[in-house]
Amino acid sequence: MTFCETRFVERHDALLVFLEQYGSTIDALQTIAAESKDRKAVDKAHGFVRALTDCAFIVSLCCAYKVMALTIVLPRSLQKVNQDLFQAMDSVDFVRNTLEKWRQGGGDDDEWET
Repeated sequence: MTFCETRFVERHDALLVFLEQYGSTIDALQTIAAESKDRKAVDKAHGFVRALTDCAFIVSLCCAYKVMALTIVLPRSLQKVNQDLFQAMDSVDFVRNTLEKWRQGGGDDDEWET
C-alpha cells in the first residue's frame, strides 16, 4: 500500500496497518539486530527498536490512533455521493465537539481503549 499525501483516509489506513504489524515489526528488527552480520544493519535495527519502544512514541501513537479513529468519520462522510450540507455540518460539529471535550479532560476513561 502506498501513502497518499492528499487523502486523509490513506493516513488512517496506514496507521492501522502499522499498528497491526507493530509487534511483528519489533520482532523482525530484533531478529535483524541479533542475526545480521552487517554492522550497519544491526545499528539501524537497534535504533529503530529503541525509537519504536520509546514511551513518548507509544503514547503519541496511541493518541494519533484515537484522534484518527474519530476524525476518519469526516472524509468518509463528506465523500458520500448523497451527502447534504446539514449532514456534513453535523459530522464536523460532532468531531469538533468531541475533540474539545477530550482537550478539556472530559469523557470516560474507557474512551482511550483501542
